[in-house]
Amino acid sequence: MTTKTPVRNEIDISMSGIIPDNLIQKYDKQKNSFYTFYPMLGLWDEKVGFSEFKSAWKSRIKENPKEPFQLYLHFPYCPTQCVYCQCAMVASKDIKAYSTSVDFMIKEIEILNEIFNEYKFKPNVAEIHFGGGSPSVIRKEDFERLFDALGRIIDISKVLEIAIEIDPRKDRLQKDILRYYASKGINRISFGIQDFDSAVLKAINRAPFCSCEDILDLLKPDIRKLFKNGINFDLIYGMPFQTLDSWETTMDQVLKIKPDRLAVLTYGHRPEVFPHQKVIKGALPSDELKNAMFNLATNKLTREGYERIGIDYFALPHDALAISKKNGTLCRNGLGHTPGRAHEIIGIGPSCQMIINNNYFQNYFSLDSYYASLEKGLTPIVRGWMSSKDDIIRRKIIFDYINKQKVSIPEIEEIHNINFNSYFKDELSKLEEFVADGILIIDKEFIHPTTIGRFFLRQVCEVFDKVFHAKGYKHSRDYVDGRRSFTTYSKKAHKKYIQS
Repeated sequence: MTTKTPVRNEIDISMSGIIPDNLIQKYDKQKNSFYTFYPMLGLWDEKVGFSEFKSAWKSRIKENPKEPFQLYLHFPYCPTQCVYCQCAMVASKDIKAYSTSVDFMIKEIEILNEIFNEYKFKPNVAEIHFGGGSPSVIRKEDFERLFDALGRIIDISKVLEIAIEIDPRKDRLQKDILRYYASKGINRISFGIQDFDSAVLKAINRAPFCSCEDILDLLKPDIRKLFKNGINFDLIYGMPFQTLDSWETTMDQVLKIKPDRLAVLTYGHRPEVFPHQKVIKGALPSDELKNAMFNLATNKLTREGYERIGIDYFALPHDALAISKKNGTLCRNGLGHTPGRAHEIIGIGPSCQMIINNNYFQNYFSLDSYYASLEKGLTPIVRGWMSSKDDIIRRKIIFDYINKQKVSIPEIEEIHNINFNSYFKDELSKLEEFVADGILIIDKEFIHPTTIGRFFLRQVCEVFDKVFHAKGYKHSRDYVDGRRSFTTYSKKAHKKYIQS
């Protein structure tokens, strides 16, 4: 198959709005500002620790005891290292290590329970998400222990959604395990498909490859009906050996399966930060080709009835994301775009992030430090951010712009008792260039993107990012207990914690 030249007339402008190459070159320079949090993760303060964490809980319980949470559990292990991956994970096939990690996640739950008992509090959890790593490698007996521990701090029967990420490689897909998940109340599953092209999958170490036919066979109606909240696919564009032709083939195969929602994510190649990416061979697509790939995906998905959600998600009309966008409740945080059932996060596991009473916290990345902190009876906080009034104002603007595709100036003024034009005089001046380039519309009541401007949401948000401009971005990898890797751990610690 020959590689197509990504020319504009191959893309249907009426469906998605073509992005002129000159705007790509001008604005698509900042690669860090995906705004799952404000301020961004790389700006959080290492001086924020356990005492601030406990204080945030005390205030939250006193002020809003009934408001719901999302609960995220981060399992750190994968059997192998996928070379595109930027997640906090450890590559290992050691089953004992998996069980040990669950042991310490349960320890963290127990410490949280002590805090909750002190204030006679039981959190209202609307959603539970299992991520990683590859939580689908956890053995059933360890899953049972983890669920039992969760049941001591929350009422699982009242949780509206329980979701899990699943490694879709051929040697790990079994209908029996999916039926088991359903029996535990899991009602949404997510597959990290990334691509269906064998050359691409080989280049990123995703063997043994799982074909479209394999997934179709797995997700027959009897299995799909078990997961009433839907099925998600993750796709990544911008990886080695991807062409416009191969990407189109992958999109066509995805549409044969038709998951309820998709995350269509761009690959970030940063081998200086993620050393395992150095082994990638083959040319990476240019920015122009990546632009064409995203446009192609947008066109195909919207033609098939998918609604574009926020920055990088697509959902069918019946999916909770599409409904939340229509209702104005769409949320974005460390879990990506969510339906807005809850805005705060309780995190369990290494590297996970938390939102407690408008404040942010993150656990240690390395297993050594995570385990050591829990053995001392402390929640394993490595850094965080205690939000000011200004942070809260800017956070609302940023996430309203991403989630609602508009910022209501009168609403901001009323909620926060400010004069918008005076408060953001400098920012409004900087936005004039976006208006001139056809990216943005500003009137007396709203700031909202044009059709083309929907592809530059992050760049507009960055104008309102005071912390970023004041501190400069430091990648999360630089916060790993003085080391530059959280995909590795010491042999000594490994032996200490898992040796029978």
